[in-house]
Amino acid sequence: MDNKKINEAIKVSGLKKVWIAEQLDITYNSLRRKLNGEIQWNKLELEKLNKLLSDRTGQSLETI
Repeated sequence: MDNKKINEAIKVSGLKKVWIAEQLDITYNSLRRKLNGEIQWNKLELEKLNKLLSDRTGQSLETI
């Protein structure tokens, strides 16, 4: 998964990263590290993030 595209999708969605981290049951610092490519995403996190972003923007991460 391309973290640049995920960052852009989050920006376009208008969702706050702190709120997204809470929804993913991770800390803001973990989210930041994942978005910077320092640590890997797990499948459940990507599925939850995809749902959050698609509910907000109508696009899934696969189409971004």
